[in-house]
Amino acid sequence: MKKIIAIVILIMLVGFFIWNQRASFEDPIGTYINESNVRDTICLFSMGRFEQVVYDKAGRPIYHCKSKWRKTSHGIAIDSILLYDNLSSLNVDQQENKLYEGMSYDGFQPSYKNGRFIISWNDYVDTPESAISFYRIRTLSK
Repeated sequence: MKKIIAIVILIMLVGFFIWNQRASFEDPIGTYINESNVRDTICLFSMGRFEQVVYDKAGRPIYHCKSKWRKTSHGIAIDSILLYDNLSSLNVDQQENKLYEGMSYDGFQPSYKNGRFIISWNDYVDTPESAISFYRIRTLSK
């Protein structure tokens, strides 16, 4: 009986520790820039509002969207965000008169990279270097 109580207490302590680590993460509200394209900005506002503006190499806006974001058990879910490999691929698509459409992604992970708060999306978990990261440049007030 004592073993069962000890196991239950241990499981509760581990669960509390995991919950505490998850809950202690910094609030993601703020303005972010894309790691590979500083002209790609996203803003996560309080109340779940989201905005993204992407500019091409010439400084012309090629994508603008206002949508929603929310915290989930997988990280951060963002509706209608435009993710791309590099800015050159956007310019090629623009020459073909392609209209850009954002997609919904669930699983942006908040973390720290080089001492700065980021949110990142990774298609392949086993290759973290392929992640698309957005660095926070400004915290917005609630």
